[in-house]
Amino acid sequence: MKALFTRGKALNWAGVKEDLITWGLEQPVSHVGLMFNNGQVIHSTWAGVEVIPYDKFVECREIMAVIDHELTDEEENEVFSAASEYEYKQYDWLFLFKLILQVIANKLGFGKVEYWKSWDLPQALICHEIYEIVPEDYRPKKDLSKAATPFELYLLLEGE
Repeated sequence: MKALFTRGKALNWAGVKEDLITWGLEQPVSHVGLMFNNGQVIHSTWAGVEVIPYDKFVECREIMAVIDHELTDEEENEVFSAASEYEYKQYDWLFLFKLILQVIANKLGFGKVEYWKSWDLPQALICHEIYEIVPEDYRPKKDLSKAATPFELYLLLEGE
């Protein structure tokens, strides 16, 4: 299982949206998905959690970093099976409000808006919360709740 950290690259809505996030947060990545050995990627978009082929995932995204979790094929199949049950789980629209506040704060020079986990909708996911769909035995051994953006998630995982 590999975590794919991306930014937008296409002149379509998905690519432009990711470019706006990268620009607004002033961070080099705007999205993350998990790729499995079967060529499928699980990620959360504004439409909700989806499972799509890798080729479709990279149509509008440029891979900026990859973190390989080095699971066996059996472990990876187990994680994919459990994670794919979350397909169509809704997007966390309340978090999007926080993201917009952060962009405004960045552009006005106010710095980081404090992140409160209570801003999250409990039945919804934003892309950097994707590890919540991975069974606990296979999650990174870090407190990922401290990551408020895909780039902060990358920094936490990279420091492992």
